[in-house]
Amino acid sequence: MPDWLMREASAKLDLTSWPVFYELAITAQVTISNLVMQLRRLDLIYMHDGDKTIYRRRDDFTGQKTLF
Repeated sequence: MPDWLMREASAKLDLTSWPVFYELAITAQVTISNLVMQLRRLDLIYMHDGDKTIYRRRDDFTGQKTLF
């Protein structure tokens, strides 16, 4: 899974939805675990340990808001 492909997909898809993850994994021909790790490594999603909820950023998890 090339980085550019994952970044392009993240701009077009709702990466906070598990059904979208499974569709993307099938399209990319990878396991769901591999897909999640790749997206986490690229900082395209955030998942707190032990929680299955997917966030776009760590700030969304902590409740931090941006000023701009």
